[in-house]
Amino acid sequence: MRTLAAFTLLLLAGCTSSIGQEGSDRGTEEDAAQRTEAYAPAGVSVDIPPGMDAEAAALQVCWEGDCRPVDVVLAPATEVDESSCEDTVPEGACSARVRKTGGFYGFAGISDLPESPVRVTLTVVDGAGKELVHHTLEATPQPVYPNGPTGDVAGPQLGLEVAADGSVTTRR
Repeated sequence: MRTLAAFTLLLLAGCTSSIGQEGSDRGTEEDAAQRTEAYAPAGVSVDIPPGMDAEAAALQVCWEGDCRPVDVVLAPATEVDESSCEDTVPEGACSARVRKTGGFYGFAGISDLPESPVRVTLTVVDGAGKELVHHTLEATPQPVYPNGPTGDVAGPQLGLEVAADGSVTTRR
């Protein structure tokens, strides 16, 4: 009887230890789907260059005869400065500093954004409400693959880049 109880405990311990691990049949598909949704929602991103004193941005996105206004929350754009590593071995410690570029970025989630042509109008204003950018273009949102080309599809997304002269293009 003790042998049967010990065997059952070992069997249960072995089954639960593989849940969610790579190569396991349990949890990985669900975990991957959650990562995809968490890191690649459908919507439109906006990149504004350094030197443009942007305070707020808004989009109007239209498809199939329906238009909707969408606010874009802007945040300061950053980039990584040079990094340093104390050691070259994998266990070594590295550090990197992030610095503001002077530009801005933002994202507007649009859960039902289609993978078909849309008309997008981007308006960017400064702190006094002065219009810095007002540009309309047509583009097709593209699906994204946040877990690599063989992973699940997410999105679709459309990326807009504002140039210093106020023109707007889609990100490739």
